[in-house]
Amino acid sequence: MIFAYVLQNQTYFDTPIIYFLFFSLIGVVAGVTDDSEVKAAWNRVWPIAGSIILSAAFVFFALLPAFKVMELQNISNLPSNLRIGKYYHLLHSAGAYTITDDIGYYSLTMADTYNPQRDVLKNNPLYKELSTKEIDALVAAIDPYRDSIRDERTVLSVVELENLLLYLNDGQTPERIKIAEEYSEKGISLSPTDPNVYLAYAETLLYTGDLKAAAGMFDKTLSLNPQYGTAVSAQAYFEKFFRK
Repeated sequence: MIFAYVLQNQTYFDTPIIYFLFFSLIGVVAGVTDDSEVKAAWNRVWPIAGSIILSAAFVFFALLPAFKVMELQNISNLPSNLRIGKYYHLLHSAGAYTITDDIGYYSLTMADTYNPQRDVLKNNPLYKELSTKEIDALVAAIDPYRDSIRDERTVLSVVELENLLLYLNDGQTPERIKIAEEYSEKGISLSPTDPNVYLAYAETLLYTGDLKAAAGMFDKTLSLNPQYGTAVSAQAYFEKFFRK
């Protein structure tokens, strides 16, 4: 049973500690010749093996996740311009708590970080590179779970982040346009009366060059909320510079 448990943990954790324990057990068993020696060997080994397994499980499932949550909270409490470049490690660090446990928290926090800093990011090559790297990592981590997302705010935050990357790169990224369009359509299906979804989609459509469809999204936004100041300003900008 100990061998079976160690093998299971080896396939799941795949860490040096588990490999050390596995080959140590093989060595102990290989060195005994009769039943009494086998029993004595197990009596010596199982307390050590159990302690190592429990310690590894505690670290992976309790300690590291706690550190990750604390790190995310600390990042969230920083001024938005000081958060840049701090998410990537969080997305890739070890621990049982991953982005899939709280997708909305990650995506909304990152959107709140970067959207107010659009012009700063665009005019600073280092910030632009770091933010692009982090947003790409975030979307890549979220995308496999796209179909299971039911929170419209989470979907909207992904659209806003993709739109930000399109802005930073002057819209010359067809794969990002595709992702933003797909998430926009999902957002509309989840919350067809939310003007924010249509406004974000309108920005995406500007990058596709489909000005007629973008105008339709601006109109839809204002039909849902005529007093929406951001949409009014955005539509006025559109009418001035894009409408023929």
